[in-house]
Amino acid sequence: MDKEGPSWKDAILTSLLERDIIEKSFFTEIFTQYDSNKDIVLYLKGENTRLVRELTLCQQEKSSIQLELEKIKSVKSYDYEQKVFHLQEEVTELHRQKGNLAQNVIDLNRVLQEKDTLLQSKSLKISELEDCLKANQVQNHHLMEKVKGLEETKELLTDEQASHLMTAKALETKNRQLEDDNLQLMKRIKALQSTVERLKNIEYDVQYRKTQETIRKNLQDAVNSTIFVTDSDCSDKPLPCKSALPRNVAVKIDANENEVNSVRFTPSGHIFGSAGFDRKLRLWTYLNGKCEIHSTLVGCNAAVTAIDFDPNVSFPM
Repeated sequence: MDKEGPSWKDAILTSLLERDIIEKSFFTEIFTQYDSNKDIVLYLKGENTRLVRELTLCQQEKSSIQLELEKIKSVKSYDYEQKVFHLQEEVTELHRQKGNLAQNVIDLNRVLQEKDTLLQSKSLKISELEDCLKANQVQNHHLMEKVKGLEETKELLTDEQASHLMTAKALETKNRQLEDDNLQLMKRIKALQSTVERLKNIEYDVQYRKTQETIRKNLQDAVNSTIFVTDSDCSDKPLPCKSALPRNVAVKIDANENEVNSVRFTPSGHIFGSAGFDRKLRLWTYLNGKCEIHSTLVGCNAAVTAIDFDPNVSFPM
């Protein structure tokens, strides 16, 4: 019992102390706030006293100023009226300037709005240009990579070009040798061609001489031979007569550039052709004792030795 007695007392004492602390905490805040309010009230009372003194001083100064104003008005009222008039004019001018300034402010605000709009458009353009710049930078990066690849390709091509140049030099040396051989062959070919041409000329000369000899013999035989002419009005028996070459020159012409190998008239007897060693065939018209060139045919590879006309084709004059 002795041990249990002090324990419950201590518990009650402890609980009372705790309750006292809790309740005292509420009143402590109230006391603290009261003390602070008391200090504020004292401060406000001091301020009120000071303001009352200042108000009294101001009223005294006001009364003195009013007295001075009354004195000034009584002495210099006219001057003040003039000054007031000038001041009113200045105020009017200031109002007018104020209106002008207000209009200027409105104009400046409008210009400022326009500048803001322009600035916004410029900002949009700048943003677009920045986007383009970024895109160009990306493209430039890709192009730089391509350039690096192209430089590597260029190095490879340079190496290949060097090898090709070496090959070209070797081929050029061979080409020079071939050109020298070709020149030698061309010289030999020219010599052979000149020999062939000389042989052809000799052959043409021989053939020409044979032809001339044959023509001479044929003409001689024709002069010495007898021909028969049939006359439709006479009997059917042929009449013997001697043929003869013409003795008088009817027309003299330069038919061809070299010797003339053949001359032949058309069936009409007004056009004849001449051919010779100049490889040309010329047609002439013979009318009323005059002989004129009609046309010249070229394209033969050798001398023309004979001419003939188709009897079924008529030749225009």
